[in-house]
Amino acid sequence: MSLEQEILSMKKMVLAGFVLSSFGLLGCGGLLMLAVGGPSSPEDKAWVDSFTKKYNGTVEATKTQSATAEAYFNALILATDCAHSSHGQLEEGWTVDTVDGKLRVGEAQPKCTQMGNSIRTKGSSEEACGYATVEVVGGTQRAGFTEWTSKVDVKVNDDVSERRPVYRARGDRQVVSCEKMPQKGNTPPPIWKKEYVKAAADACEDGTVVYTGTEWQIHNYTQDGNDYLERRLVAECWHGKKPVGATFSVPLACAKDGSVPELSRSCITTEGKLVVP
Repeated sequence: MSLEQEILSMKKMVLAGFVLSSFGLLGCGGLLMLAVGGPSSPEDKAWVDSFTKKYNGTVEATKTQSATAEAYFNALILATDCAHSSHGQLEEGWTVDTVDGKLRVGEAQPKCTQMGNSIRTKGSSEEACGYATVEVVGGTQRAGFTEWTSKVDVKVNDDVSERRPVYRARGDRQVVSCEKMPQKGNTPPPIWKKEYVKAAADACEDGTVVYTGTEWQIHNYTQDGNDYLERRLVAECWHGKKPVGATFSVPLACAKDGSVPELSRSCITTEGKLVVP
């Protein structure tokens, strides 16, 4: 036997071994389904059915502007759930029969992201009041030093957890009951310098600022292996009624008892109901 024949024979043996091992792991039906790029188990098929419903539901949600804030938020959650759904390592090659025809999962998921963007752009026709925390950073101090930097920065809704994995879930305000809106703002406490007042007002834009911070809140963080302190002054920003859309954060999931999570002003139940206490 020549050297080329020996190499060919060895390749055939390796291929045969791979097929036999795959047969043993997956079974005949599993190996066939893997070859054609489809689900092979009841769990796989259930996942495909669920994914197809998410995709078709997202398509339906993009056809018109959401009539309510609740419908808008649920449409965004559905679109993102579709875009980020995963099931093992093979599902991207599986084919699903959608309202847009047959698509591979790997093709359908980016479409869900695009549809989510469209839903955000359209927003909803329902109006709601908005609330946000505004934290003005009045400087940082490196551990072991006594001087503070003079750089002023602003963080909006930084203390509120972000719903994940909703794409761009964080807006500059939360949905809040209009009954809780203050009649007007207040006079900044003495600790608020002019530059801090301006930073808070700019971040709040057309909203009403209520200055609640009367002393610095100190936060610790590490950067490039160095420890720092950051001092912040806290204020509240209240917005009057506006159509619910991209400027609003997608509410977190409600607690099991239906209550709103700490630091949040609204939430969504497992049944998709928007709760605004």
